[in-house]
Amino acid sequence: MALKASHYSSIKSASFETIIPQKMRFFRSLLIVAATQLLTRTSGASAVDGFGPLQCNVDASIHSDECLSNAVGFSTLFSEEELFATLTIPCGRCVTMDYTDGETITIPGGLNVVGRLHFPSSTNVVVRTTAVFVQGSWSMDIPGEGNRVTVSLFGSEEQTLYPHNSCCENIDDAYGYDCSCSMAEGIGKKPFVVAGGKCVDRWLILQLSSVISAHSLTYC
Repeated sequence: MALKASHYSSIKSASFETIIPQKMRFFRSLLIVAATQLLTRTSGASAVDGFGPLQCNVDASIHSDECLSNAVGFSTLFSEEELFATLTIPCGRCVTMDYTDGETITIPGGLNVVGRLHFPSSTNVVVRTTAVFVQGSWSMDIPGEGNRVTVSLFGSEEQTLYPHNSCCENIDDAYGYDCSCSMAEGIGKKPFVVAGGKCVDRWLILQLSSVISAHSLTYC
């Protein structure tokens, strides 16, 4: 399913929790319809438009099994000492969310997925952050029994997306990545943004180029 950016705007103050039990295909369809209706009824905010797949991801075949087999763990990139910098998944790289014990990790500077971030079925984690930008790929397997993935968005500051392009610096540095040279896109508070990237999982497929804001998204 694809929702075009020109048709959908951001939800400025939404608060909802998405819980998707395994094999509930009918409920999945209802969620997609409800989300579509909610987005079409929202007005007064700009959509993110004009984005597409990044060539550095195409060249690296980030959707291949080979990329996942060579992926690094998210825990090797994450640092609790970084209080303000955005954590970036570099373009052309695959990273797996390797937290399995229900830990809560807090990323105050936001999470920018330029490459691919994959959540295997073993993932059991709460990710707290001020913003999620997906310019590459966000993919998920059905969580294993007893596992849950929660993305909790917090903060009162307006967020800005700097789209990836050839002028970006330190592109392989998770915390030093700098694309302030690109044209800034004002997003709003607590956004989950898919800008030219893909959100793909086995039971809910959203391929968006729009802006979605939410307080908490839970997958179990």
